[in-house]
Amino acid sequence: MEIKLSSSPFTSLAPEDTLALLCTAEALREDPALLELDHAHDGYISKIVEREGFKATWDKVHVLRMAPPGPGLVLLIGLDEGLLPTGLQLRQAGGLALERAKSHGAKKLTISLIGRLPKESSRSTVTRFLTEGALLSAHQRFTHKKKTENREDIDLLILSWPGQDTLVLEQSVSRAQLVAKAINTARDLVNEPAGTLTPSSLADKVAGFAGVGMEVKKHGPEWLKNKGMGGILGVGAGSAVEPRLIEVSYTPSQSDMGELLLVGKGVTFDSGGLSLKPGDSMKTMKHDMAGAAVLAGISAILSELAPNRPIRILLAAAENMPSGSAVKLGDVLHMYDGKTVEVMNTDAEGRLVLADALAYGTEYGPEAAIDVATLTGASVMALGRLCAAVMGSSEELVKNILSSSEHAGELIWQLPLIPFYKKQLETKMADMKNVGERWGGAITAGLFLSEFVGETPWAHLDIAGPSWIDKAQPAFPEGGTGFGVGTLVELISPMAD
Repeated sequence: MEIKLSSSPFTSLAPEDTLALLCTAEALREDPALLELDHAHDGYISKIVEREGFKATWDKVHVLRMAPPGPGLVLLIGLDEGLLPTGLQLRQAGGLALERAKSHGAKKLTISLIGRLPKESSRSTVTRFLTEGALLSAHQRFTHKKKTENREDIDLLILSWPGQDTLVLEQSVSRAQLVAKAINTARDLVNEPAGTLTPSSLADKVAGFAGVGMEVKKHGPEWLKNKGMGGILGVGAGSAVEPRLIEVSYTPSQSDMGELLLVGKGVTFDSGGLSLKPGDSMKTMKHDMAGAAVLAGISAILSELAPNRPIRILLAAAENMPSGSAVKLGDVLHMYDGKTVEVMNTDAEGRLVLADALAYGTEYGPEAAIDVATLTGASVMALGRLCAAVMGSSEELVKNILSSSEHAGELIWQLPLIPFYKKQLETKMADMKNVGERWGGAITAGLFLSEFVGETPWAHLDIAGPSWIDKAQPAFPEGGTGFGVGTLVELISPMAD
């Protein structure tokens, strides 16, 4: 899909064009660009809007058929400020506009926000989010169907700001294209069946993303044994497929900044191991590698993004299956840093693979470390399906993540790391056990991980809730969402408004 910017009036659009207007009710009465179009039609738009009763909710679309001059079809999409974070709502609106335009057979779509800008937004951020939403909606989801859907796609997307300079917005469109590429890469990986996306095939895919300044290493079972990574090996012990630690390093041509370590949970299928999940809970467990998918998506754009700091990405990939060779309850695993862990629940496996990767990665002396994982159902119970949890040893790092999430239009909420809860991980058999009590499980999981980062400033991002959706939304069909990509891209390479 080609993307352009325009400053031309709406009356310059052709009868075969479709115009999507994102607006509040006040904007319909006050915006000069819309009033010009309305005046050219003798007040037709305002009369129809008044008669039908326009409701400014983001999920309602009012369709107006128009005669010349101007577009033949106008879609009015409400902006309901305060209901959702602005970035999330704008992204959804961009996707909704594209979906509705396609349903009316449009090949070209112009999107514009009329009226005042949403709170704490700029033309740059609005352009970026609307573009992202449209690109996410336009993405052709890969399936294994013999017959694929015959989709009519939009050939040209125009972001319109009538009468205003659009040259300054080109960087926003470029950033949106990069972020959408990374998100769509992550979505495709999450949606791929576990039978074909194994730890080794994930490693091969990530190796294919390597660009300028990047190096990818695919560490297999022998390397893991030599390094003493009992967590990754233990989780993968019951599976016929071998685990991997995938290491991506990016080195900029010049930088005076310290390295950022990013670690992703890559459990390509989670049956729960011998602590077997119920059948219904297991159906979507191919997505338990969504944390690794997020970082793989970022790997796919690292060279183009060209951040000015070194980045090291570690994807701890294994398949958690029950068999005669699987880890048993009560077994003690010897981790990379020498600590021992008594396994009291084999379905608390993500923290085990992350622990080895974190301990290994922090030996490089990074300036900060962040892990990303679909780690606990407890975080979903606490925050629901739209919001991820963050916690960490560094308040500054956590604040930076929260600020980046606001700029990226993703919902993240901080949970505390309550030291007293660490008592729940005590055991007489080993240095710690891998689970605490049921209550506060997201926090005890974070406390477990904190034992493997030493003095490195660290944060943990639990994306179990928003990483997957069962019901399609604008910009997102059901399945993987790529949640976390936007926040981390913003953190790695902040974009000025």
